[in-house]
Amino acid sequence: MIKLSNLICILGLTLIISCKEKHQPRYPVPKDAAASFNIIYDSLSNLHTTLSPPNDDDWLKDHPESGQTFKEYIHSKPIGLTATRTKLYLAILGDFDSIQQNMVKKTLEYLSIFYACEAELISIEVDFSSIPKKYFRYNENNEIQVLTDFFLKKLLLENLPNDAFGLIGCTNYDIFPDPQWNFVFGQASLHNRVGVWSMNRLEDNTHATEFKEKTTLRNLKVASHETGHILSLKHCTSYECIMNGSAHIDETDSKPVYLCPICLGKTHFNRQFNLTDRFQNLESFWNRNKISIYHQYYEIVKGIQFSVH
Repeated sequence: MIKLSNLICILGLTLIISCKEKHQPRYPVPKDAAASFNIIYDSLSNLHTTLSPPNDDDWLKDHPESGQTFKEYIHSKPIGLTATRTKLYLAILGDFDSIQQNMVKKTLEYLSIFYACEAELISIEVDFSSIPKKYFRYNENNEIQVLTDFFLKKLLLENLPNDAFGLIGCTNYDIFPDPQWNFVFGQASLHNRVGVWSMNRLEDNTHATEFKEKTTLRNLKVASHETGHILSLKHCTSYECIMNGSAHIDETDSKPVYLCPICLGKTHFNRQFNLTDRFQNLESFWNRNKISIYHQYYEIVKGIQFSVH
């Protein structure tokens, strides 16, 4: 029989060994990857603003995070394209009106440019009125609010295409990640290739045009943020970046649509896209959609000569 004190020591030693093993680097950062990252960072860092201390109701105030270095990203064995998983899928979850459908199509186009990948739109039938009771509650407006586990651990996993490196769903129902939370704009898994975002709280009711600029920006920001998580990017705590966490709509509105140099370096390592082509395609997207707020940024970065792809 093992004494309790000895058992505690054994368990403690096992825990220490496990923690040490867990944090041991799996492999060194490849020299060419480090060189490419340094070129990207050195070329762009002077165009980006470091993240300011959070206000009382901001994400980092309630959710202190240490961020994710380039080395940590590589060691996490990030999700990405493989020989058989080559597409990003965007799924419409439920019934959308014509304006919402057009917003999703615009988002699909944007994600394919932003992550330089083939993207395809699909529809997944779901009757929100009949989902199991454990997956929903009613929000402050007495509307059905769906637990994100329903999407991330059930619906999307059950409908994940074989050739998908990622599947992101869009719903017009309000969502929440935990009974202790009021709501969330979106959520994604860092390892299971699925994510979801909700249009419910992204509507800008101050204008009546079909594609209101603020509503469009909000959807593109949240969708690209959650897709970044699908590619195993954690929240950014270094610069103003699309991968910053967001606790409220003003915080979403205040962050940029682009990746900071650190998160761009991670994404480039994952996707190996041509940087100049990507920047030019993003500038064309914003020009086509007559959204000029980021015109100056993309005018500058598309002209930078990167000595990487």
